[in-house]
Amino acid sequence: MANQEDVARLEQGVASWNQWRQRYREIHVDLSGADLSGTDLNRANLSGADLSGARLEGTNLSESNLSGAELFWVDLSGANLSGANLSHAHFHYVDFRNANLQGANLEQVRVNGAYFQGADLRGIPWLFIMDLAQQPG
Repeated sequence: MANQEDVARLEQGVASWNQWRQRYREIHVDLSGADLSGTDLNRANLSGADLSGARLEGTNLSESNLSGAELFWVDLSGANLSGANLSHAHFHYVDFRNANLQGANLEQVRVNGAYFQGADLRGIPWLFIMDLAQQPG
């Protein structure tokens, strides 16, 4: 279950959130199970956050930092992840249907069961897409 203080901080706006993250880098962010669907989180620093079970469908995460984030059973359908940093993130049964991943950084992500139907993967290296197709789940 999400840390309600983390959710409340994020709801105050991305600028305030990023300032707090800059000041308290060592704090583990727990947004698991939070309903953030449709929220504008453009350029939010969510690096290392636990977003397991979060509802993020239709969320604007463009140019956000999700490096090292944990996304287990997350709905990102229709989300905008263009230009987002997803490096070293762990995706476990994530729904990316109709999501915009154009130009996202997917270096060294771990994927176990993700659904990409209709997703915009322009700017994603072809070898990464081939690797996704070969992963089980």
